[in-house]
Amino acid sequence: MRTTNCIIASVCVVAIIGGMAFLPMMASASETGKRNTTYALGAAAAALLLTQKNKIAGIVTLGGAAYAYEQYAAQIAKRHRLAKEHGYQYQQNGRNVQNSGKNGAYLQQVQYMSKSQKRQHEINLQHDRNVQAQEHQHAMHQHEINLQHDRNVRYDQHQQAMRQHQENLQHNRNVRALRHQHAMRQHEINLQHDRNVRYQQHEQKMRQHQQNLQHDRNEQEQHNRNRDHGNG
Repeated sequence: MRTTNCIIASVCVVAIIGGMAFLPMMASASETGKRNTTYALGAAAAALLLTQKNKIAGIVTLGGAAYAYEQYAAQIAKRHRLAKEHGYQYQQNGRNVQNSGKNGAYLQQVQYMSKSQKRQHEINLQHDRNVQAQEHQHAMHQHEINLQHDRNVRYDQHQQAMRQHQENLQHNRNVRALRHQHAMRQHEINLQHDRNVRYQQHEQKMRQHQQNLQHDRNEQEQHNRNRDHGNG
């Protein structure tokens, strides 16, 4: 039992020394390295506090773990802040929700991602590209439909206007034809009336002439009788 405690104590001392040696280097370490250091120091502190009567080493290790966790949390906060400034918003699992940053900001963000996060990020980017392509195709298809609809409407309006124009032309022709026929009938009526009037006038003149001739004959006969009577 004592041998086991000695082994655990030795491991913990090594972890403490290693953790204290790596603490100054954590400022430049990656997010994954800071997370692993936090886990290691936390486990060492728990082991020291649970197995050793002297709690100083455990408390010191716990302080180192707290410092490591603070650095790890600061790194996460920095990543989120940079992501927000450059148009990237992440959920707690690192999934990319919005992709509107510049290429330089994108390259800065990728270095803080793990391999799984990078894969998920690429999947999300590809999904966004596919969605944008589909939306663009849908918009173009809708635009073509609208253009075709406008062409059909304009064609229908043109055809209707042409039909209305043809109907108006035919109506005007019919009206002119009816007026011409009416004028021709009226002209025939007037001509026939003039013929009748002239014929009646001619008949009246002929009767008057016959009457005058008959009157002249009567006067001539009367004159001849009076002359014969005087001679006798």
